[in-house]
Amino acid sequence: MSISLLQDFQASMLEDDCSANRKRWARLLVKKKVILIDWLPLLEAEHKIATRFLWTMGDVCELNPAQIAPLIPPCFEIRNSCSVTGFKRTLTKWLMLVGVPEALEGLVLDQLLLWIMDKDIKVAVKSYGLEVLATLAKKYPDIIPELLLVMEEYGKANTAAFQYKCRKISKQLEKINSSN
Repeated sequence: MSISLLQDFQASMLEDDCSANRKRWARLLVKKKVILIDWLPLLEAEHKIATRFLWTMGDVCELNPAQIAPLIPPCFEIRNSCSVTGFKRTLTKWLMLVGVPEALEGLVLDQLLLWIMDKDIKVAVKSYGLEVLATLAKKYPDIIPELLLVMEEYGKANTAAFQYKCRKISKQLEKINSSN
């Protein structure tokens, strides 16, 4: 790992939190093919750096999802203990964009269902989680009945946009279910 690059990143995040700065860093990290797992300790840095690091990793994910893939297992491990604002949202977005590592499929499935049922979890986490669960349901159609029940039961207690997403995904899952 290039210590100077990491230090430059930290200093830059403290000085300039604008989107353009983060996107510039994301492009640089992708271009240099930086191994980002070495940067995970930034999640424990001071709040400004940790949050901006997470946002930058989101930008990296949009440019090169494969570069984020190695971060998913260790980030999933700390999903309930990481205090960085927006961590669960970012993790579920990564799972949606990158995919779920096969070794974590069962754990991710269970966790996302729990988050959808939890009234204290933000709707963006639930929304991305639904997309991930819909993808997993294509691979494991036996989860469809449970997922349909969860969406019917817990979709009502959320925003209109989330309810719409539940209806949309329900239709997709019912098609899969009827073809099996």
